[in-house]
Amino acid sequence: MKKSITLPLLAVIAGIGGFALRRWQLATAYNPSTELFQPNAPATMALIAFTAAVVLLFLTLLRRETAPSDYPSAFSTGHSLPLTLGVSGAILLLASFFLCVRGSLSLIEAWDASPMHNALPVPLMITAVMCIPAALATLALAKMNYRGGHNRYHGILAALPAYASLPWLITLYQENSRQPDTLDYVFTILAAICTVMALYRACAFAYGRARPRMCLFLSLMAVFFNLTSLADGPTFHAVMITLSFTLILLSNSISLLDTTEIIQEVVPSDDNQ
Repeated sequence: MKKSITLPLLAVIAGIGGFALRRWQLATAYNPSTELFQPNAPATMALIAFTAAVVLLFLTLLRRETAPSDYPSAFSTGHSLPLTLGVSGAILLLASFFLCVRGSLSLIEAWDASPMHNALPVPLMITAVMCIPAALATLALAKMNYRGGHNRYHGILAALPAYASLPWLITLYQENSRQPDTLDYVFTILAAICTVMALYRACAFAYGRARPRMCLFLSLMAVFFNLTSLADGPTFHAVMITLSFTLILLSNSISLLDTTEIIQEVVPSDDNQ
């Protein structure tokens, strides 16, 4: 099986495994009365070891990745799978707009009732607004990557999903920063950080800052952390945004891996930088 399929598939399988281990940790290592985790619990140690193994796996498998230095060449493959994943991610982003608006209204009501104990959901409202241009940009890029013919605005289009993920990271930190134990939200924050950095690295191809190995590693790790974080039982709008970014990152990973395979078939592996 081609590397462009096996590595994203491994990230999804690892995410499912992380989801199962996280559920085990929440069921056996979390004390609801103290709101703390047992750091030496078997489930916690197993999840940490599994995460470290996933990191080492992708670092090992992505040792030599050489891709075109420009965005159109790096992400244009003409295959239907990245197109399907990108369009699906865009649709979920559009749905996330309505869910984030509804969530923002609920949080505003809570803030109005008790402003001392609730924060005004400004980052979530910004995320909701950014979901629309990010979704439209993802749709346009998915079409360009499939059919070719990138226009001069592809760099701006590639930046919009990254811009949408940044207020989402701030939203998650705002919601979880008061938790007494970092184990309670560490996978959620790691998922958002990797998502922001992976989308930024993909956008960087349009501005002469291509780093294919870093982009692929962050994208695959973001897929793993996103799927693992779903075990925490997030809100419906959080699930929708997480899945939308996951699909977009899978689309980017498959496209970029496909172009690296094409280059490695032409250039001997010993000459790769």
